[in-house]
Amino acid sequence: MISYGNHRFPGKLFVVEGTDGSGKSTQLALLYQWLKAEGYPVFFSEWNSSPLVKDTTKRAKKRHLFTPATFSLLHATDFADRTERDIIPPLKAGAIVLADRYIYTAFARDVARGCSRDWVRKVYSFAVKPTVAFFFRAPLDVAIDRIVSGRPSLKYYEAGLDRGWTDDPEESFTIFQGKILEEYDQMVSEFGLTKGGPSPISNKHFYGTPLPGVEQEEYSGKLIVIEGTDGVGRSTHIALLRTWLESRGHAVVDTGMTRSVLASRGIKEAKTGHTLGRLTMQLFYATDFIDRLENEMLPALRSGFVVLTDRYIYSAMARAEVRGIDSAWIRAIYGMALVPDAVFYLRIHSPQQLVERVLNSGGGFDYWESGMDLHLGEDLYDSFIEYQRRMLKVFDRMSDEYGFHVLNASRSVRSVASDLRRAVAKLIDEPAALEGKSGASQRVSEKGVPTTSSTSPLNPVDSTKKALL
Repeated sequence: MISYGNHRFPGKLFVVEGTDGSGKSTQLALLYQWLKAEGYPVFFSEWNSSPLVKDTTKRAKKRHLFTPATFSLLHATDFADRTERDIIPPLKAGAIVLADRYIYTAFARDVARGCSRDWVRKVYSFAVKPTVAFFFRAPLDVAIDRIVSGRPSLKYYEAGLDRGWTDDPEESFTIFQGKILEEYDQMVSEFGLTKGGPSPISNKHFYGTPLPGVEQEEYSGKLIVIEGTDGVGRSTHIALLRTWLESRGHAVVDTGMTRSVLASRGIKEAKTGHTLGRLTMQLFYATDFIDRLENEMLPALRSGFVVLTDRYIYSAMARAEVRGIDSAWIRAIYGMALVPDAVFYLRIHSPQQLVERVLNSGGGFDYWESGMDLHLGEDLYDSFIEYQRRMLKVFDRMSDEYGFHVLNASRSVRSVASDLRRAVAKLIDEPAALEGKSGASQRVSEKGVPTTSSTSPLNPVDSTKKALL
């Protein structure tokens, strides 16, 4: 048997560890998506997931048959099966293996249950040493609140009720997690774990009523919005900005209007027939936005990613206003939106400049982007000019209201991209320097809501890139 630290495989093993509720699984899922997008062969292994011992584990938990020793040994059996079947073969083939929890979970939980540290380490001495093991350390009260508030009840062994500390599940869970965290903390130096966690950079706020089940909380990522009228170059600059940020080691997620899994297809189909009603359109777009906010933006921000979004609520509200929708109504709907860290408004001087760009793109005038449903002109050209003129007027007013960073988009792509990079670098690398200066932050502070800053969080994509070189 080859012991820990002596395996030599061409593949790479990356592990995430941490207490329940620390955000490690979200980080690993985003890392998996990034690696797949980069073209790497990736395999995934999760703690306590071996089909071989699944029924035995389930039966023992249901009937409360486990002792600390048998609990430890059966989980070691599960781990050995996954090591032999799911971890070593891909590593031998040169693939990347991502593990949601690893032997360090056993070292923490089993010792917290009373097993000997030395004995548990010997049991798992056959394990492959990870290329990098990330330890996500959330404050104990934050981690406990996430778990307790997200589940109807705590399970018997999950809460540590088998140890007899107390009969109250939440109190027992708190004691158990505290002991586990103590073990993790001493393992950081022993095993060289890469320590991080949700180090807050800013305390983000919602414009109005938060999403159901989501409270105001601290996010370690940054939400950056690129706004502007149709054809102004937003998508181009999002792509350039993403490439530049990733070259600097930042983990990036980009999104945009009508890209949600839930609603994007339906919106495109509804727009095809040119019969989409004005109210229906606004609610369809709002559905798209909220779906992306809940399932793309918030998880990425919690995990420390930079989120770039091509348009945000401002485009939706501007389009609604131009179509005569009640302003108070549409703003109430988008009150669930998170206040961005910065909004960069790519402003062009006149609709005529947009015409040139639309024609150069080869795509021609779009029915909806020309406002043809509003009957503003005799043809696509006249309607486009009038519609975009009205959009510019609304955006200019919003710029003052929401504190946009205005960039002259009439210049060359290189000049605009350079200005964007400088502004984003200050926002990400020097958060304290921009506190109270960025438009979104300044708008929030005027309403009496404080902003905070701290050091940058652990970036698994950054560390993974270095390990793959």
